[in-house]
Amino acid sequence: MTLLVLPRHRSAIFCSFLFVLSSLSSAVTALSLPSTFLVEAAPCCLDRRTAILESSSSLLAATALLALDDPTTSTESSNNNNFNKLPLEVVNDPDSYSALAYGGGSTNDDDAKMRNGAANNNNNKRPPPPLILVLHGAGKNDLDILSDLGDPRGEHAGLIPSLIASGQAPSMLLNNFAILAPYSQGKVSLYQDSRSKVLQFVDWAIQNQGTSKCPIRFDPKRIILFGFSDGATVAVELLTTSRFAGGVICSYGYNGPSLPSRALERLTNKPLWVFHSADDVIFDVTNSDRLVEQLRAVNNHSRGSDSTTASIIKYSRYDRDPENLPPRVRGHSMGITASKQVEVYDWMLQLPPIA
Repeated sequence: MTLLVLPRHRSAIFCSFLFVLSSLSSAVTALSLPSTFLVEAAPCCLDRRTAILESSSSLLAATALLALDDPTTSTESSNNNNFNKLPLEVVNDPDSYSALAYGGGSTNDDDAKMRNGAANNNNNKRPPPPLILVLHGAGKNDLDILSDLGDPRGEHAGLIPSLIASGQAPSMLLNNFAILAPYSQGKVSLYQDSRSKVLQFVDWAIQNQGTSKCPIRFDPKRIILFGFSDGATVAVELLTTSRFAGGVICSYGYNGPSLPSRALERLTNKPLWVFHSADDVIFDVTNSDRLVEQLRAVNNHSRGSDSTTASIIKYSRYDRDPENLPPRVRGHSMGITASKQVEVYDWMLQLPPIA
């Protein structure tokens, strides 16, 4: 599928979804840029972005205790100097991203034999697991990848990589999935990059899986997106490419009135599980309300108001922040909440592969 990407510049008509449209003219007139996502914008827009960055210390303080709640958690897992003992590996595509990789659902003796060039008995080797591609939210992102994504006291604490590092990840996750978490080092978030760059990283991972460059294996037809905050916005856009089996969308940030009709068409019958808290002070819950309403509407139309539509587009809408984060980031916690829910991974396992 061809991606149509507009240059990332200050333009009143720039829209994050235009990369999926075959006709730019109608989309440009239909959609204006949501001020929330301007990199350089009016003061009100910068205030919200600044709030996210300045609140990272508050979020860090609120999530740093996650690793201490479990008495079985290894102290080595929360020590920056002992990352060599974590079940996470750093992989690097020099043309796109470095990422944290976890191969729990894919590592077995057959994988080791495959990497060593030994013969395999394909009848005994279990099939490759689904891959969860974790797309983190905004932050300073000025540290090394392990310190920011892997450290349970890091800037992105509470997301899947830090849960694995702290020994708190659900066994349903550890035993059934491979994980890749690209890192937007030196940038506010993955949102600042073109979507084609993320797809380039995915292609690199597919081509190099099971090798020393990417020592995990996974089913390329069962790649599931897990996006939080800015990462959730990126995830919805990527899902329009039909490259992914589904997505978990946490604290979605796009605040435009509607998605382009072409984007909605491409999202029809695509399984999504949306999470948002009504007291989110960063991205208003109405962002997710609109997304769910629009997606359920197009799925109802496609399926003739089939009652299974709600199972295609699931929505967990919380009245209050279940993580009870500090006021400055109150409610902006759905990435943490969804990451530790066993039901989320059970749902992922049931998603059919892409055609």
